[in-house]
Amino acid sequence: MVEALVGDDRATAEAAYVELQRRVRRSRHPRVLRATPAELAELVQEVALLLTREPAAAAVESIHTWSGLTTAIHRWIDQCRGESIEDRANAYHEHLWKKTGAVLLHSGRFTTFKVGSVLCYALAHRPVAAQGLASEALKSLLPPLAARLHAARADQLGEVVAHDDLVAQLERIFTLGANTPRSRAFLVDAVFASLAIARGPAVEPLADEETASAPTHAEHADPTGALADRDATRLAQLFVDALPPRTRTAARLRFANLDDGPRSLEEVGRHLGVSRGTAENEVGDARGRFGAAWRELVAREDLSDDEQVRILTRVVEILRADAFVPNEEASS
Repeated sequence: MVEALVGDDRATAEAAYVELQRRVRRSRHPRVLRATPAELAELVQEVALLLTREPAAAAVESIHTWSGLTTAIHRWIDQCRGESIEDRANAYHEHLWKKTGAVLLHSGRFTTFKVGSVLCYALAHRPVAAQGLASEALKSLLPPLAARLHAARADQLGEVVAHDDLVAQLERIFTLGANTPRSRAFLVDAVFASLAIARGPAVEPLADEETASAPTHAEHADPTGALADRDATRLAQLFVDALPPRTRTAARLRFANLDDGPRSLEEVGRHLGVSRGTAENEVGDARGRFGAAWRELVAREDLSDDEQVRILTRVVEILRADAFVPNEEASS
């Protein structure tokens, strides 16, 4: 999906963006549920910018399932700040804020000053100047700092900047700025601006305001993220198509004979010419392949109870329409 978002094919990118919009809506985050269309479009754009500007955010293995992506979307939305995308701190900025705070407080290289009501920092054991370079001028003098996006574990964000590199850049800020006390907020912004991840090329919006704020053809679901009918049918067909042939036949035998209710496992085994235990391995309630595949779909798509009923209804319809109907009389 990320490759499609940043690819050259405009139609594919827009289709990927529509899918991302659907995933954000289906995350059911409180901010999503109460968002206006314009606010929802902005939240989607924030997630898209994070995924496309920062490769490590899309590289962690924990988001390579739909349920994992939903969890990540919750985390990213929780970290949003301010009223516009430009004012929001992303995951890396938040990480750098915590890491910088630890260095300032525990490295022994810095000391604290109170400037008005703001807690500020300066190099310890050095003369302190009341005034130094203006903030933007000082930022412009900082050399680029290579971002280190290697994580200790596959489900973590990268460390963003190595400890030694961070300490050196903080010391450089105070050396260039005459050791004028600076706030933590300024120090974090200055270091973040010098990182490669903050200096990457800007990404054009993947949909214009009209497209982003107004639901497209695939987006006419209600604002709570409920599945559209065609999405329920699509998921049902994908689910059935992914079943092994014998599991699919066993499921049709057990669940698709709605006139008399579900068949017993003994009946399913007899029609398949296998034992009851083998039939249970296919469609048993506790350990059958059919049930395991269904639970995986529910977790991956984060399906509500109502959505599960709608999709299962379509699954049964598909099974009943299967062309192959065993000769039950001959099998009995």
